[in-house]
Amino acid sequence: MNFKKMLSLFLILTLVLGSMGSAFAAPIDIVGDVVLPEGDLFLGTSIKQDAKASELSRDDLVRIVVEMETPNVVSQVGLSGMNYQNISKNEINSISEVLYNEQQILKNDIIQNNISIQYHYDFVQVFNGFSATTTYGDALAIEEMPNVKRVTLAIEYERPTPQMSSSHDIIESKEAWTNGFDGEGMVVAVLDTGVDPSHQDMKLSDETEVKIIQSDLSSIDGLAPGKWFTKKVPFGYNYMDKNQEILDLGPEASMHGMHVTGS
Repeated sequence: MNFKKMLSLFLILTLVLGSMGSAFAAPIDIVGDVVLPEGDLFLGTSIKQDAKASELSRDDLVRIVVEMETPNVVSQVGLSGMNYQNISKNEINSISEVLYNEQQILKNDIIQNNISIQYHYDFVQVFNGFSATTTYGDALAIEEMPNVKRVTLAIEYERPTPQMSSSHDIIESKEAWTNGFDGEGMVVAVLDTGVDPSHQDMKLSDETEVKIIQSDLSSIDGLAPGKWFTKKVPFGYNYMDKNQEILDLGPEASMHGMHVTGS
């Protein structure tokens, strides 16, 4: 496995685990040719040790992530000496089914203990456990149940306000519309960081007259070697990389081109 594939795999695992709000433990994880060292590489904080829990009362509702003792699918494949890339779908499904059944046994125990809980998501591939909402007191009780490795408080994020919500005020487009300049029927060239032609807003309304059709491109003199995308984005070309990839890609993608195009 070359360095780029190893780095890509590490980033994928980081994103998956990060989306759960905590980092979690795995004794030995082997994925392909990548061997992760022993120890709590992805160490999550037990709810009993979490500083955020100091201000909670036992009746407060909390969103939690419950981690099971049994290793996740990826860890089990590695511990068996197999290469995850070569293992069959049936084998993965078989391991997954066992883990889901163990989770269900725990959920049955939770019912038997008269714990009120709302479940959200189940995980088995790179993390074995599930997310749920219950009271802080019941979360403490769940952590003491058999086959539970730890219970952690999940980090929750508020949905951000879209940046486009104020763009018309910033560029005073509404004032232009009032004065009869709505841009309808015009073809506009945007030279920026890129655009996503498949975006839900990159479509012409049914009554809009199409100004450029695909067959028109061949008759336009001096046109770069780009290509037709959609009726809304009839032509695109990457003038920086000199190719036809017009999406704003990369780790530092700003989406500025989408912002300008949408405005």
